Amino acid sequence: MKIVKAECGISFRLRDPKSKSPTPIVCIVEYDGKPVIKISTGLKILPSKWNASNEKPVGGLKGLDTESAENINDRIKQIKQEVESQHKGYLKEYNQYPDKKDFKSSVVKALSGEVTNDEAALEKDTSFISFLALQIKRSESGIRLKLSNKGKGHNYSKETINDYRVALNFLKKYLEDRKIKALDFNDITLDLYYDLQEYTFNDRSLSLNYFGKIIKHIKTFMGEAQEMGCHVNEAYKSRRFIKPQEETDAISEC
Repeated sequence: MKIVKAECGISFRLRDPKSKSPTPIVCIVEYDGKPVIKISTGLKILPSKWNASNEKPVGGLKGLDTESAENINDRIKQIKQEVESQHKGYLKEYNQYPDKKDFKSSVVKALSGEVTNDEAALEKDTSFISFLALQIKRSESGIRLKLSNKGKGHNYSKETINDYRVALNFLKKYLEDRKIKALDFNDITLDLYYDLQEYTFNDRSLSLNYFGKIIKHIKTFMGEAQEMGCHVNEAYKSRRFIKPQEETDAISEC
């Protein structure tokens, strides 16, 4: 039985420990003890003022001033919390390690607060991708609330929003790799379903459950968009446009 650890390794290292000038501090993310992702922290420090063992600035007379050290420590803490939160949320949904490219992109955007378009621009763009991005923003701000089950009327959790963001990044990468300019509501067809299936398994070597979650989110947001009068396309309701799933192995804490 495949065991997927519920925690990932996170460390902070200097890009050039022997540098005579300030060098970037890099966040290293490990899956199962193997470094797989490097994330820029946006921080720089002189190697002589960095404690490699404790992964933080050197204090005292030979170290950084208190304010500078606190700023670096706060940023490191923020990055660590974001990586841990997204990693655990992803494992809860997919029971596998996150895809490296999608995970890095999602973390970087969350840390930077990057917004490719403002809300007004997203509202003007009638594509499915822009609608999904807009609903993610509305979920983050609390405008979009749960409409069913026990959580009715409550905000969506950070883990759920991160899951939406992973799906959005996946679809953007799909469009980029397939050299497709846009994904409109009328493009959500069975042909798209089968091509997404092939792309997920053959091009990205991702799991059946991963594909199932992507389809689940497409169906959810297509349904919301139809209720809001954005389209009349009902191909996503076809019994063939199904969210497949496989049995999952247990997740163990490390």
